[in-house]
Amino acid sequence: MKLKQLVWTVFVLGFVGMMVPTAVYGLILVGGDSPVQDMGWPKGAVELANLLTRYRWTEGPPFGGGEYRFEYRGDTEAFNEALKLFAEIRAPKLELVVHNGPGRKYAANKDDQARVDWAFTVWHPRSFHRLNSNPKPTLEYIMPGWGKPLPPPQIDVYIDKDGPIDWNKVVVPDGIEVVDDRAAAALMEPEGGGLLVGSVYDVGTGKPIESAVVVLEHYRGEPKPGTSPTAAVDEDGAFRIERIPNGSYHVNVEAEGYASRDIGDFRNQEGVTYKKLVAYLGKIGSVEGVVVDPEGNPAVDAEVRARTVISLDGKPYKLVDDLVITCEKGKFEIAGLPEGYVYVRLKRESGWYNSSGVLCSMGDRSVRVTATRTGTIRCLISDSEGNPVDGETVIELTAKGKPKIGTWGSSGWMPVKGGVFEFENIPADEYLLSTSQILEENEDDPNVKTVVLEPGSVAEVELVASPEGEEQYYRPVSRLTGKEAREVDIVQWVNGKPATLESLRGSVVVLAFWDLDHEASRELITVLNELAESGIEVVTVHRADVDTDALKQYVEDRSIRFRVAVDNPGSFKHKGLSSIRYGVRNYPAVYVIDPDGEVKYQDIPLGAIKSAVETVSDEPSEGATVPRDR
Repeated sequence: MKLKQLVWTVFVLGFVGMMVPTAVYGLILVGGDSPVQDMGWPKGAVELANLLTRYRWTEGPPFGGGEYRFEYRGDTEAFNEALKLFAEIRAPKLELVVHNGPGRKYAANKDDQARVDWAFTVWHPRSFHRLNSNPKPTLEYIMPGWGKPLPPPQIDVYIDKDGPIDWNKVVVPDGIEVVDDRAAAALMEPEGGGLLVGSVYDVGTGKPIESAVVVLEHYRGEPKPGTSPTAAVDEDGAFRIERIPNGSYHVNVEAEGYASRDIGDFRNQEGVTYKKLVAYLGKIGSVEGVVVDPEGNPAVDAEVRARTVISLDGKPYKLVDDLVITCEKGKFEIAGLPEGYVYVRLKRESGWYNSSGVLCSMGDRSVRVTATRTGTIRCLISDSEGNPVDGETVIELTAKGKPKIGTWGSSGWMPVKGGVFEFENIPADEYLLSTSQILEENEDDPNVKTVVLEPGSVAEVELVASPEGEEQYYRPVSRLTGKEAREVDIVQWVNGKPATLESLRGSVVVLAFWDLDHEASRELITVLNELAESGIEVVTVHRADVDTDALKQYVEDRSIRFRVAVDNPGSFKHKGLSSIRYGVRNYPAVYVIDPDGEVKYQDIPLGAIKSAVETVSDEPSEGATVPRDR
């Protein structure tokens, strides 16, 4: 498994807060229809995010986070209600983009293409600026928004003849700017199929480039030769491509003497999408230099890449092809670059590493890159009885004595096969590894191992998957649904008669993990009270770091009628052993357990809890339903 230096950022930004992800797809968090909390959005955004017609949300981009997309299903009336809430958001600009439908899920498997009628996208401003306003980009590529202003809150609506939304009946409130991407809305009438128009200019002179050619390259699969939609630019720099077939395309612009550029995408739904683009190309050039090790010796076979490219106008310049050059005796030349600037970096897979890249201008002939050899840390992971682990386990790795941000590190659930997991192509250094969280105050913990990784070597380290309990830091790859419920580990019972899940066999049990400080958790209490009154066994486990006096007062004020317990913190400061055991990443998290002690549902949205309980209650069971004292 190949991980990047900024894995720390993923975990810091991805899981802090009050959102409740149900999955991770390509380092993008994915959640369902449970209520979400305000994550620092413009005023009024959370009300639209929690509209009942929302069924899904995502947070991206990878290695950063902060861009939230909420997906909805509904008819024209429901969409008009969403627009009313959208108009209430306090932001300098609100944008409504109209597309040909049908809309599809974002960040989903190709086999999971459920319908989306409209989507609401909003950024957490601080996250956007950290990713896109840093004068020295920290990733191997520049984010699409780098150097640009904060995007406005945006709704994308998908109109199609068989869809539930009739655009003719949509009422757009004042203050919302409408952008219609449908070909039917273009001032130029297309002659069938999609329509793409635009202009191409020289970034250095501002003059049109008459020799340019615009090529649409399919996203997936290689088209047969000659089938890519193409257009030549006229003497005014303008181009027009008509009759574009259905599909998703990269829009590439090429011209003799210029660096080719990917200027965006063209997604053609139902063959009638319209888009207008403007391209600026830079004169072609190159950079030359050497790559050396810390002693000044040539870095043989190091692979140099130019992915972070900045145009003469200070904007990202996305090259059509990734430029990777293998050094001969440490020397390199990268051609095909535009006027502007480039960060020269090394490809770790070649066995060499430089952390931040070297900034140089096009035409530089004396670039010097200092690199270190990489190696591999092989983790040999067993359970407490010495058996090799197969599944997922927490592994944390950090450079010893160095800050986590800005150095190579990793943390999270890692896939372990046959008791082995490898961190490949990481820089030589001294590292700390553990299957629990590495804190400054517990670096002397016997579970934390020190590994010295020499350049070009493989270092092995033995780790135990669960130092404080067989399931604390280890979980099978499969979900808990259909598996025997895991026993909870309680430090204190605040309300109701103490019980174990084993003692509640024979009854349908609702197990909920919650946090008093989260609004969504407080909303859950009403539903759980109603279930408890109907005779359902309800067991709730509060997060570990809670003021028990405040929790007791809350139980009394809300007249809570079900069991309330406090999780055992173990070595954690916040979450406890029970929530770790169930894979809870945020609160609330609800599970329904059948009378035989098997988990039937997990990660249940607030509005679906009662129906899930009714379904389980109606199923035949090997165990009889036995009333119990709560």
